[in-house]
Amino acid sequence: DANTLYYAKTCTGCGLNGANGACGGGSTAVCNETTHTLCQRVTCGGTVYRCTNASGVWQWRSALGCDDGNLCSYNDVCNASDVCDGTDITCTSSLCVNRACDGTVSCAVSYPSGSACDDGNLCTYNTTCNGAGSCLGTTVTCTDTTCMDYYCDGDSTCGQTPINIGSTCDDGDPVTISDTCQSTGLCVGVDGCTLSVLEQFTASSLPAGWSVEDYDGDAYGYDWVWSSASNTTGGTGGYWWVDGHYAASYDDRLVSALYQRGTCPTVTLSYRHDYNYNVGDYAYVQISVDGGTWQTVTTYSADATGLVNTSITSYLSANSNFRIRFRYVANTDWYWKIDDFGATGS
Repeated sequence: DANTLYYAKTCTGCGLNGANGACGGGSTAVCNETTHTLCQRVTCGGTVYRCTNASGVWQWRSALGCDDGNLCSYNDVCNASDVCDGTDITCTSSLCVNRACDGTVSCAVSYPSGSACDDGNLCTYNTTCNGAGSCLGTTVTCTDTTCMDYYCDGDSTCGQTPINIGSTCDDGDPVTISDTCQSTGLCVGVDGCTLSVLEQFTASSLPAGWSVEDYDGDAYGYDWVWSSASNTTGGTGGYWWVDGHYAASYDDRLVSALYQRGTCPTVTLSYRHDYNYNVGDYAYVQISVDGGTWQTVTTYSADATGLVNTSITSYLSANSNFRIRFRYVANTDWYWKIDDFGATGS
């Protein structure tokens, strides 16, 4: 049978063709599942047989094909040294691609799905194999600012390092000035809107920078003066006023100090007053910007009293300098009182 070879037997005795003799001696070679030596060589009847396990079945064969049990070799044959030897193959797995030896000339390939992987890109996170040979994750975008270096670090947030500390930047706020990069990575400026004026005229002298202008050329001396008697403006204490009872012609002005808008988005002029009208007289609230001509903000030609708030923003540019004046034009008429002057930016 294919598992047992009987070889080198001899006939003994006498007689024709061994008559009265016996066939004996020789050797028995076994090649089966339990007894085998891979590539053992036996010559029987002039034919060389090998004990091989081709296709997983152990038996004697004249063919040289065998299986060395190593899946990373192929075309295994019994060589001249009676050793089962094949051609080696190397199968190397890569990211999200598994390659394995299978005893053939090529590698068996499989693609894992859902297993964690590393695509080497710090700007992705939660990376897994997609079952098609790719390592995919969620992308994060890190964008630098003037004051902060944002960088990818492999997770859902960006790492950050302050940069350009002390350098000029723009915080995007039109109200702030002198913006610089801070050690926190933020661009920070200081408030450029500092306009906050309130003159309550508590003293009898003019506030610093204020003046009274006499344009009528009269000799009476009845111009803008300070008083604390009978404050009918709605304020308390002192105020400035001009009395038109005593002169034939008035054109007198109470002029404020010079103020600066800065970066304030809006500027509000406020004052308390008591204007007593008579036919032929007028009261003007006027503004001069950066030393330019006087423009009229409000004209009074009827009795008016109390607190007034009015925007003068439209007259001003950023960082404009301005003055306010109260001009009284009359002809032996009544009066105008001014108190609690304010100029406020916001």
